[in-house]
Amino acid sequence: MEQTTRHDLKIFGVGSASGGEFNEVSINGTGNVEGNVAAVRFSLNGEGTVNGSVKTQDGSVIGTTTINGGLEADRFKLFGTAHVLGNANVKDFTIDGTVTIQGSVKSEALALRGTTTIRGDCNAETFECKGGFTIDGLLNAGKIDITLYGSARVKEIGGEHVRVRKETGPFANVVNAILQKFDRQQVLVADTIEGDEVVLEFTKARTVHGNYVRLGQGCEVDLVEYKGTLDQAAGAVVKESKKV
Repeated sequence: MEQTTRHDLKIFGVGSASGGEFNEVSINGTGNVEGNVAAVRFSLNGEGTVNGSVKTQDGSVIGTTTINGGLEADRFKLFGTAHVLGNANVKDFTIDGTVTIQGSVKSEALALRGTTTIRGDCNAETFECKGGFTIDGLLNAGKIDITLYGSARVKEIGGEHVRVRKETGPFANVVNAILQKFDRQQVLVADTIEGDEVVLEFTKARTVHGNYVRLGQGCEVDLVEYKGTLDQAAGAVVKESKKV
């Protein structure tokens, strides 16, 4: 069988190119790619637009980028401001900045920093967040560890181990002061949270289901259903609780 030779695509300064299959795509400056991109490695430093999907083994973006399609990768890092107009299927996914994904996200290890918006569902084996996020659909992961540096909103959460807490310290106090000026708080808002072990702080939810449930400071929950134990701090507000 004849093998297709993959060439490199490199843009330095300002330039544009057509999509295709490449060994390496490297954009340093301002670059536009017209069409789908498949590459062993994909890197962008600066500002770029891909008018199509991106498929790569190893990718990184530092700066501002728009992908007018889906994103598929073994490993991908987004630093800065990014828009992905399709689904993101990335095994090892790091997001640090202000990122919007118009579709759903599927990952083995997902780490969020900054502010992330996901318009669909988010499925991962491990989900770690230090920042704020909005997920319009379901957040489902085996292990969910959320440290709030801002507000977070999700429709439903499901996982084996779910932990939500607020960061403390001088930097966190500055962030909280800024949020209060805009009438926002460092709090997670969800309709339903379900897990085997659920440990929450600064969380507002209609319903919490779990085997072991611990509600700390800043929690407001309409209904808690638990199989094993419920540990409720003095400052936590629970309208109704049931052992099932």
